[in-house]
Amino acid sequence: MKKIFYIFIFSVFFTITLFASDKLTVVGYVGNIEVKSGKKWVKLKIDDRISTNSTIRVKSIEDYVELLMPDNTIVRIPGGVEEKIALLIKNQPKTSKKDPAFLVVERTGVAGVRGGIGRPGPKAQNVQVKKAIVKGFVGECKILINDIWTNLTYGMELDYTNKIMISTSNYLLRLQLSDGNITNIYGPFEKTLEEFLKSEE
Repeated sequence: MKKIFYIFIFSVFFTITLFASDKLTVVGYVGNIEVKSGKKWVKLKIDDRISTNSTIRVKSIEDYVELLMPDNTIVRIPGGVEEKIALLIKNQPKTSKKDPAFLVVERTGVAGVRGGIGRPGPKAQNVQVKKAIVKGFVGECKILINDIWTNLTYGMELDYTNKIMISTSNYLLRLQLSDGNITNIYGPFEKTLEEFLKSEE
């Protein structure tokens, strides 16, 4: 029994130590996200880097944070959590999709265009479809897909013709454009990326 106990303690220590050296990057959040620094709670900002051994707090169940791990996996931590990130990873539910304490979302694709659209005619023309990829966000940033407003997340691809909505002035959306350049869009905003870029010319 004592041997099993020591093995358990060692495995917990090993897991925490393993993740302690890893740094996660804040790539997006909604609401007030805090990390413990000594005895104080410090509000996280986009691009902040934190250890997986940090204690994170997401008070409101409506809020969440997305963190980029060194292996490019995206960690989404929903609201109602106050715990060390390493322990959240260790205790992640494997199958439950209802109200998980922790959710891993794999990175989706890369920036740029994947092929084109063929138009009818004597000779099919290859028409490039410009796409952007989400590289960060602060607050709720939404995209209109099939007449439904959907929250944007890190790594999501969107066409230049999709309408984007950012409700307030303290929210922003960071996009990597099809030419590789990075642009920040600040709220309030409700138009397509195509319309936005034309107005910036």
